[in-house]
Amino acid sequence: MASYPTFSSSESGESDLEEAFEDLQLEDSDEPQDVAGGQRQKGPNKELLFETFLKVSRENGLDMKNLMSHELAAVPPALFKTDGMMRKTTKSALARELESIVTKENHSPDVAGPSAYIIDAMALLQCLKGNFQTFNDLGERVLNRIFRNLSSGKQIDCVAMVFDRYDHPTSIKGQERHRRGAVEDADIAGEISGDTPLPDYRKFLSSSSNKAKLTAFVSNYITESGKRRLNEGQTIILSGGFEKADETKIIKKNSEQSLDDLMSDQEEADTRIVLHAIYLAKTYTRVIIKCEDTDVLALLLCYASCGMFGSASVLLHKGRRNKRRLVSINQISEQLGKDLCQCLPAFHALTGCDTTSSFYFKGKKIAFKVLRENFEELKGLSQFGLTEHLEESLPVARRFALILYGEKDKMAEECASLDELRYALLEQDPDKAPKRLPPTEDSFKQHVLRAMYQTAVWRNSHQKKAKIWSPVGRGWRLKKGVMEPVMCRKMAAPQEVRRLAGVICGDNKCNQQDDCPCFGAGFPCIELCDCCTNKMY
Repeated sequence: MASYPTFSSSESGESDLEEAFEDLQLEDSDEPQDVAGGQRQKGPNKELLFETFLKVSRENGLDMKNLMSHELAAVPPALFKTDGMMRKTTKSALARELESIVTKENHSPDVAGPSAYIIDAMALLQCLKGNFQTFNDLGERVLNRIFRNLSSGKQIDCVAMVFDRYDHPTSIKGQERHRRGAVEDADIAGEISGDTPLPDYRKFLSSSSNKAKLTAFVSNYITESGKRRLNEGQTIILSGGFEKADETKIIKKNSEQSLDDLMSDQEEADTRIVLHAIYLAKTYTRVIIKCEDTDVLALLLCYASCGMFGSASVLLHKGRRNKRRLVSINQISEQLGKDLCQCLPAFHALTGCDTTSSFYFKGKKIAFKVLRENFEELKGLSQFGLTEHLEESLPVARRFALILYGEKDKMAEECASLDELRYALLEQDPDKAPKRLPPTEDSFKQHVLRAMYQTAVWRNSHQKKAKIWSPVGRGWRLKKGVMEPVMCRKMAAPQEVRRLAGVICGDNKCNQQDDCPCFGAGFPCIELCDCCTNKMY
């Protein structure tokens, strides 16, 4: 059996590297959330409002099928929580399903020859613990981590540190970073140098601008200190952390130089990791990636299935303590088959990732089962997002959603659209909660546009500087310099229904203050409202 790297706790109390790589367990709560200014959402119960819309529509003989083409809520409840944040799922559930396809014995093939080791660098920085006095102390800790992997007996000749970028002009990660507690524009440390005392580390990492400064400092520290300590035949690659977005350096004994083949403008370490794996697989017989992110697993399987890693053995190093393991990308890809692996990026984006919503109560495990059992109908997902044209990707995405929501009740075959399925499900169960219904066709199209863009980014991981269409106008909009999702284009409820339900403004001076029924329900004012401002339709 080939020798594999291991990690252990340092005497300073720093946890294993593995401890930082567990997927965040998410609770999908609909409790009121804090919003800007520390205020909590006010207004009527959203599910009661939904029932009111249904009641007045039935009582007045309105077209119920047309009614169900509207969300009847301030936000699409299947895709967003009441505070406007995207619904999230446990991504690691998909990773468990994928790993289970191959037995543990087959995950660790005996491969001879030199190896390369790729590290998700920001995940490493996030996990560091211990009493750092200065930034130099922190830089030295990271460098020691690198040399631990390069030490004799581990057959690793190259370590690549791959960082995220925090300066992308149209980043769609803003909401996800906010959800994780990021504090934008909170310049806690100011300019940093090696002797700068390290502030509260967790608070420091809550700011994207601080992360950018830290990654630049660590990259420069490793460059200067590493080349003095490397032995002949040892290599360090640094990517994404320098001040210049596309700068990538290869560090060897007493030398450093730019590595043009990996000079990329990609924002995410996820895609950079794949780019590095493809490059290193041309030289090394084994490429090991230390990363717990399910996104990376799905991308590696997609690229492995089309031979992008050549004959190299690609392994994902996961887990911690007694759950440490090497996951064979080659083995899983072979078992799943090329066609299914090519569908994984689109599947993952449609069912929820960092930049897209999940469907309420439709987790990764259930969704993956639907994909495998209905693959002949859904194999068109392999082409999803390869162009920017919605009409080319929407049919297979819609079919997937119809089966996901309607298969159990055998309605997937009877309904041609999600609006029809919403109506059929509600007729079957009049008390069904709105968040358990599929989204409307209108809001689903915006979701598909976001999934298309994310899939396009992933499917271009092998391109250093890919030309991808702008997300603006395709599920996203730029507001005050920040990208935010477009939830829907259609009115939340027909004007007549709002009039019958009393969700209109009768005060020409309300200006959408707290006493405005529209504002309280989370709706914009409409033409029927008496107020003269804030009308959006």
